[in-house]
Amino acid sequence: MAARVASNSASRYFYAEVKKFHLRPVKKLSFQFDPFHENAKTVRDFYFHISSKKIRKTNEGCVFKADVVNDRSEPTISVDLSNGLNVLFKCSNLSALEVAKEFNHILKKYDVKEEDTTIKLKGALQKEAKAKKRK
Repeated sequence: MAARVASNSASRYFYAEVKKFHLRPVKKLSFQFDPFHENAKTVRDFYFHISSKKIRKTNEGCVFKADVVNDRSEPTISVDLSNGLNVLFKCSNLSALEVAKEFNHILKKYDVKEEDTTIKLKGALQKEAKAKKRK
């Protein structure tokens, strides 16, 4: 019974982290795993939850790539951010909760605010309109 309670609380924390997911600063997400690896479930669960429609709508330009390999390599998640930074998660010894927490921590650190991008876009459009009027 104690193991079941611990499992329920862990899944509760995981779903709380999933609710915070967004993809604003992410350009590309790559998942690589061997389905026969003992800890491939971590990457599969993370991929399942992050590829939901609600989360994908936060950045429709984000590219998802899943590589299923059969070479007994450790499961990895590669995150390419819009600022050029690349983050690699080696998930052989991580739980889905640990990956979700670290993913949210990174996204919070490098987040591109919607307001900032909208303001930059409006500024660029206004400059473009002024340039057309001059011609």
